[in-house]
Amino acid sequence: MSDTNLIVEAISLSENRETVLLPLPELKTILEEMGKQREEIEKLQENFGIAMGLIARLKAKIEPEPSPAQANRGETLRAILAASGGKMLAKDARKRLSMDKSSFSRLLSTMNQEITVKKFHANKRQNVIILNG
Repeated sequence: MSDTNLIVEAISLSENRETVLLPLPELKTILEEMGKQREEIEKLQENFGIAMGLIARLKAKIEPEPSPAQANRGETLRAILAASGGKMLAKDARKRLSMDKSSFSRLLSTMNQEITVKKFHANKRQNVIILNG
């Protein structure tokens, strides 16, 4: 191929659209910018992974999974409520399970899908727990 044909082919982009002519300084600038963008994308991906881990930890705190002991006590509480017609004073249920107030409160918070806690109509200082469903 002669030099004339090579120059004509390089100038004529209609035949070969994949060929682009750029001055060397502009090409270097583009390559540097691409390198910066690659680094920024890697940092963003790393930050995204960290953020997803934090979100998972926050979700676990909002909706804690019951421990095996809580799961056993939860089953026992459901059985006690079912045997008493689905309703019971929270104080009586806590005493039947031999639990302290804070542990019982945590148990009820893990079972909020299955058990509803309401104020007792005759004495608003007491709570009634109701089995859902």
